[in-house]
Amino acid sequence: MNNCIVFTNWKMNKTLTETEEFFKKLVELHGDRRGLELIMCIPSLYIGSVASLCRGSSIRVGSENIYPGNWGAYTGEISAPMLASVGCEVALIGHSERRKYFHEDDELVGRKLKSALEHGIFPIVCIGETREERDAGRMFSVLERQVETCFQCLTTENRLHIAYEPRWAIGTGVIPEYPEIEEAHRFIREEIVKRYGTAFSTNISLLYGGSVSPENSFAICSLEHVDGVGYGGCSLDLDCLSRGIEESIRAFRDNHPLPPA
Repeated sequence: MNNCIVFTNWKMNKTLTETEEFFKKLVELHGDRRGLELIMCIPSLYIGSVASLCRGSSIRVGSENIYPGNWGAYTGEISAPMLASVGCEVALIGHSERRKYFHEDDELVGRKLKSALEHGIFPIVCIGETREERDAGRMFSVLERQVETCFQCLTTENRLHIAYEPRWAIGTGVIPEYPEIEEAHRFIREEIVKRYGTAFSTNISLLYGGSVSPENSFAICSLEHVDGVGYGGCSLDLDCLSRGIEESIRAFRDNHPLPPA
């Protein structure tokens, strides 16, 4: 790992004007930060404008969703080739709110992943258990099923990020205990190695998402097998996101000292 990875999910927030003002400042502050891979997943209708603002910077612009087909009579959906045509580089796939409100299952997540890879869109795939599944002692079996089903299309040439996002932690302000986060990430890594081999696992970065804040990001990013974090509500506020980025980079540098410039 050469960079600390930070991604965002703006969900259904901000106007175009607010978004453009935000990104002009963001590019000034973090457009070329050494040791940082910053991925901003935003509402898809703003991607074209934001991609232009970020041109020449190291910030990667992503979509919060993607449709698994290319073209057709699918009213309101946006496909990988459409996203790529406006400068989208990354897609968030399988977020817990897509699973909860739009009933997306692991099979559909796998189809979306396949489409993203086929069209050069870098995937961040979200997996994680519900509160009911965790309380029933099924967290590991759920993660095992998700790894098996969501990633069936992978080949040894593919790269992606996997975000462990316990569904009960999204937007609640509550996160698992730090050893539990580390344990979940270790289990996911072991499942990837089991199915695809140790060499391939180096193509996979494991991220944590779910009520991440500037106050807990240093501790989370210091955990073994955690390569970065995702911010939701915090990412809508530039000061909050910047503080989170600084804490994440600080943790990464403590554990992965950067070589001399």
